[in-house]
Amino acid sequence: MGSRRRQILAVHAEDPVLSWIGPIGLALAAGTALIVDVRGRHLPGPRTLAQIMVEGPSLLDLSPGRRGVATIASGSMGSDELARAVEVLAGRWPALVVRSDGKLWPGPTVPYRAILPGFLRPSEPIPSVWQPAIGVSVPSLPGPVLPRLGRRPVLAMLEGKLPLARRWVDSWRAIWEMPWA
Repeated sequence: MGSRRRQILAVHAEDPVLSWIGPIGLALAAGTALIVDVRGRHLPGPRTLAQIMVEGPSLLDLSPGRRGVATIASGSMGSDELARAVEVLAGRWPALVVRSDGKLWPGPTVPYRAILPGFLRPSEPIPSVWQPAIGVSVPSLPGPVLPRLGRRPVLAMLEGKLPLARRWVDSWRAIWEMPWA
């Protein structure tokens, strides 16, 4: 993937809510970005990334038409196909975020994990981006800890709206500069 490594980053979270909001936060922090959804194959849109690669991309498919965040479902693709397709898109998009399933994406991936209370507290502190639940004390963990998110911004993102949690979005900017394996 060469020198474009910094503009392509995946987010992987086991938690279903974090798996949606993490890629949104990372994409919003980039300003203009495309989220390639590997986990959910049925996002609204005329074509999936797999269909675009088979049928050939239009100029509209290859680059952003406006500032902001766009999404596309990957469709049925293997790991190598996905990497090639994302590389093609990376030539025209300022940033690409892959909503990873933890298997298909071979590139750099940000683990995004919740900090929960009691016995649900992380027992294996692997380097991750950490999201504390409301009312949970934040232990010392390897990796950045994001600001807490209230219910409203989370629900807004799950409904396809942009969050009003500016501090939370701003905290994702530093994630782009970190060395993720």
